[in-house]
Amino acid sequence: MGTSVELDNYHELGELLQEINDRLVEMGVGRVYMVIKIDSRVKGGSIEQKKESVMDKL
Repeated sequence: MGTSVELDNYHELGELLQEINDRLVEMGVGRVYMVIKIDSRVKGGSIEQKKESVMDKL
């Protein structure tokens, strides 16, 4: 299971991870475990474009 996000820079990633952590702690979660995979492409191609490509093939 995973969640994909598209961000402009790594600073935004840090802010997002901090927000996720803070919200989970506020909810009373005793431990937050995150595994992060980063796929950085120079070529481009947004998540929205990839989704449209899949939908066109269905």
